[in-house]
Amino acid sequence: MKFLRSYTGAMVGMVVVIALSILLGSHRSLTAARSEVEELFYTGADGSGQSIATDLEQRRAVAANLESVALRYLTEADTADVHNARQELERADSPREMYQWDQALGQAADVLMEKLEGCALTEKDAAYLAGFRADLAAKADT
Repeated sequence: MKFLRSYTGAMVGMVVVIALSILLGSHRSLTAARSEVEELFYTGADGSGQSIATDLEQRRAVAANLESVALRYLTEADTADVHNARQELERADSPREMYQWDQALGQAADVLMEKLEGCALTEKDAAYLAGFRADLAAKADT
């Protein structure tokens, strides 16, 4: 107790209080900023729903269409990576996980489209494939 009443004790106490205040204040501010950014991720800048999460959902939908076309020419084993990445992207519950699975989906879709280019596609399916490639790239850019 004598230490707390001394000048050194007061200085140590003050440093501890200041350090705790900085840490707690920073945590509170960063938590609020994180919530704001997550809201923008899911709802968009103006709350219209035009958001990153919407773009990822659209990429997932295009990949589903790509998978449907691919199954006309290839086996389920050939489309398994796209299928799995789509399912995992749908299950992802954080922006970080969504990003990781979207990257995996993009790579798997590229591989699948390359396989399809080696097949004798109908004119309609070749047009679909070109559209899928453009849609996936456009949503990845935004």
